[in-house]
Amino acid sequence: PLHVGIANINSSGQCVISGGVAGVSEAGDALARRGARVVPLNVSAAYHSRYMKTASEQFKRELDTYRFRPAQYPVVSNMDTGLYSDNSDMPALLSKHMTAPVLWSDTMTYLADHDVRYVIELGPKNTLCRFFGDFPDIPAWPIDNDEEMNAMLARLGQDCAIWIKQFMAVCVGTENLNSDAKAYEEGAVKPYRRLEETVGRIESGEWLPYGEILRQAFNDMKKVLAAKRVPRCEMEEIYGDLELSDQLMKERHT
Repeated sequence: PLHVGIANINSSGQCVISGGVAGVSEAGDALARRGARVVPLNVSAAYHSRYMKTASEQFKRELDTYRFRPAQYPVVSNMDTGLYSDNSDMPALLSKHMTAPVLWSDTMTYLADHDVRYVIELGPKNTLCRFFGDFPDIPAWPIDNDEEMNAMLARLGQDCAIWIKQFMAVCVGTENLNSDAKAYEEGAVKPYRRLEETVGRIESGEWLPYGEILRQAFNDMKKVLAAKRVPRCEMEEIYGDLELSDQLMKERHT
């Protein structure tokens, strides 16, 4: 039999098949007759198919000689679209990638469902970013040159400034229940001025570590609300209206 299987599910409109040369050619012709756009890929092996089994076993034996430390950041497997854990059998999982299909479309869905708001592709060209066309609400940039890098930083800065202005609007629009003028100056006025200063720096074009800056701005808003002695139930309503990211939601009580 002419063994052919799915090697990649890249997006809603693109799949890659893999197998023996004759089988892939025959399958491609059959798909073309049914209206599919078929583009042969210039590759040197039948990657992500049963034909990689021997290489996969050799790769696992090599990986077994290494010790894997716990990951410093979450890493999503595009084989089963779950996070690698500290208890994962990394040699087995990584070697299996050679014979299993790449579930890139499912990986993008996982990222979208878990509060990923921006995507940055490292390396030449923009192949993976184009696949994110299935998710128009998630801007994706290929960092291949200075122009793309500057465009990404500008967008991140704009979005960060928008969020901080929302925090400022909350600060201004929330009733003050604190009659202690000195405590109000220290706990509300100074943090609010920091928010104003941060927006000014962003809008002047200064590059800032936006994730850290946004967390700091959120904490300044919390300080203002606390200084105004806003009831906890009202704070929770404010956080809900802001549609905070998962990370900021975790920090709202810290």
